[in-house]
Amino acid sequence: SWLAISNGAVAQVCESLVNTHISPVAVEDALAAVRGGRGLVRDEFETTSQFEARVAAANTPVPEIMHISVPLDLNYVVYNADEGTFEVKSYGLKNGGLNYYLYLDSQTLGALGVKGSVIDFWLGGDRRVTGQSSPRMQTVEDTRRAIFERPAADGDDVFGGTGQTWTISVPIDQARGFRERMRAALVVVPKAPYYVEHRQRSFIEADRGRMIINVTQFMVADIQCAVITDDTNNILLAVPTR
Repeated sequence: SWLAISNGAVAQVCESLVNTHISPVAVEDALAAVRGGRGLVRDEFETTSQFEARVAAANTPVPEIMHISVPLDLNYVVYNADEGTFEVKSYGLKNGGLNYYLYLDSQTLGALGVKGSVIDFWLGGDRRVTGQSSPRMQTVEDTRRAIFERPAADGDDVFGGTGQTWTISVPIDQARGFRERMRAALVVVPKAPYYVEHRQRSFIEADRGRMIINVTQFMVADIQCAVITDDTNNILLAVPTR
């Protein structure tokens, strides 16, 4: 099982993924797959039995392994014509983490064991209008998303706290335009409690007629491999994240 294999075995499994195809899912779909009924809020006009039925219907089995699309900064992908390889720096995948102390309450932090740094992966976010809190005031949700793995030592991160450079062999006559076809994904194993969502009223933009709600959503999972694929989702490179 992926849930119990050693770090060395993870490296072997990651390497075995090269030249295989995956079907990575978008961040929102990945979170929905582990969310199930967690985080659902009972509507004002919904009975207890109706709400419980909706939660039960949403609680589908959590996938054992997931492939999640993540951004790849192509500024960190450079071709070496003499070697016939693309050099991919891990910084192209490292895009900062989530400030859990800013957005989570002490009870949630305690349940996750967070006392300092964490191993996580920032998945971005968005801001959207979700309703009206009054005739002159819109409700806007400012959402941020991440994958949370575990508490960590200061300075540690998904790639061990150090920058890494990986190489992908591509013949020079095929190299032009190849970089723009590259994509990135993470191979993760969801684990309990699988999904955490925290909502808090943040502030009011009176001049814009907006009430901002901070929404933090993250999957709890072991991050096993980072992969680089082409635009057909064929894996060109797979590296362990530990």
